[in-house]
Amino acid sequence: MTSSQTYETVKQTIPVRRFGRVDDIAEAVLYLCTTGEFVNGQESHLNGGEFMF
Repeated sequence: MTSSQTYETVKQTIPVRRFGRVDDIAEAVLYLCTTGEFVNGQESHLNGGEFMF
């Protein structure tokens, strides 16, 4: 299996069908720093739904 085939295979296991981007993390951080003042003591799993509990 080539690296591009591996990339596509892994990508298909993620519910949003893409890998995360820097923008995804930046938006979560921005939310927590601005409007997320009532959120505390939480873990944020920013993985496109790949690991849902």
